[in-house]
Amino acid sequence: CFLIMTGSSVSAVRATVMFIIQLISIGTGKNYDILSSLSLTALIMLACDPLLVTNPGFQLSYAAIASVGIIYKNLKRFFPDDIFKGRRFKGTGTKILSGMLLSISVYLGTLPVSASLYYEIPLYSVLVNIIVVPLMSAVLGAGLVSSILGIISLLLGRFFCGIGVYIVDFIKWSCLFVSKLPFSRIVTGCPDKMHIAIYYLVIIIWIKFIDIYSGNFEKAGSKPKVGNRIYAFLSFAAISICSLFIRLKTDILKIVFVDVGQGECILIESPSGNNYLIDAGSTSVKEVFKNRIEGALKYDGIRSVEYMIVTHPDSDHINGLTELLKNNDNVLPLTGEDTVSVFSRLQYDWMYMGYGSGGDVNAPYLVDFIQGLKNTGIKYNETLAQKYASYCRKNPAEEGVWGRWPANQLEMKITDADICQAAEISNKAIVIIGRSAGE
Repeated sequence: CFLIMTGSSVSAVRATVMFIIQLISIGTGKNYDILSSLSLTALIMLACDPLLVTNPGFQLSYAAIASVGIIYKNLKRFFPDDIFKGRRFKGTGTKILSGMLLSISVYLGTLPVSASLYYEIPLYSVLVNIIVVPLMSAVLGAGLVSSILGIISLLLGRFFCGIGVYIVDFIKWSCLFVSKLPFSRIVTGCPDKMHIAIYYLVIIIWIKFIDIYSGNFEKAGSKPKVGNRIYAFLSFAAISICSLFIRLKTDILKIVFVDVGQGECILIESPSGNNYLIDAGSTSVKEVFKNRIEGALKYDGIRSVEYMIVTHPDSDHINGLTELLKNNDNVLPLTGEDTVSVFSRLQYDWMYMGYGSGGDVNAPYLVDFIQGLKNTGIKYNETLAQKYASYCRKNPAEEGVWGRWPANQLEMKITDADICQAAEISNKAIVIIGRSAGE
């Protein structure tokens, strides 16, 4: 029933088969070994479908359980036995410590897999799992009680079902809250096979170190200090993580043509560390930045793009730009509910003079920024706009002559009073920066 209710996902099949093996071991009076059960389950599933080895769910599920059987088992040895037997910490304290060690073990064991699949790692997932994992048992319990009592009383069934819903909502809220914290996700890029091999080799050395370390103290009839054990563990954890993600700087210029379907996107990674993106658009792929370009950037561990070059404004070259640009606090797009304060004389003096092989570039008419806001029904700071209009009348823009146009214009000085007035009546601000040269 569990397998059917959960949709028969890879992890659910793995859990079901391991549970059956455990029941068989209990029925036959044999000892149950989690790693042996995991290996047998993997052989059965891969015999049915060898391509499961490429399935992300298969990789993460088996890496997590292997971490429990290997890393967690040895990590517990770093702490005195009386802690887990309840003689030093009572009930809740022991459970919290066990949950923390279990979460750390799974995190370390699945780190290379997560980085290889998503090109980033969740920094706070260890802390979140300490909260989420126990609550999932409460959700399962509430669902089970709701199913049973729902047969007797629909009201009681709804009540316990509601408890489960509220717990799930709290879990979702916790995950969303943590995802908004600084450094909640660190873009690492996709680690190569050599780095992954070194990472797990360090883990193996660490496990062997535990055997030698604990054995020496047992022979001496003494116990190492907990502080020394934690220090040793943190040292090995830091070494293994560094071996996975630290890359030496190279002098290679890398050019990547991103597959965006009907469109254009070229990524250039320079030896100096600057990243250039030439065009970012597609007419055949929806949300092209999210579905194609972002993954290409993360794959190479790119957290930001320093230069964006647009060859021409066709949609198959630019419609991914709005997703790429920073949009802190959802400033864009502007809506009818916004009131905008616009800074810069360019809200009126829309510079359109220029020069080129054809001489002056003078449009027969233009729509300035303020008029554009009016046309779209977006409210703006009229007091500030009138102040800029008055300044522009008193200080007309210098137009120059052909081939000798001014490189800049005088700009109105902004006072503290202007800033306070804008902050009081508007929720968004726009600063226009322009130039008056070139074609």
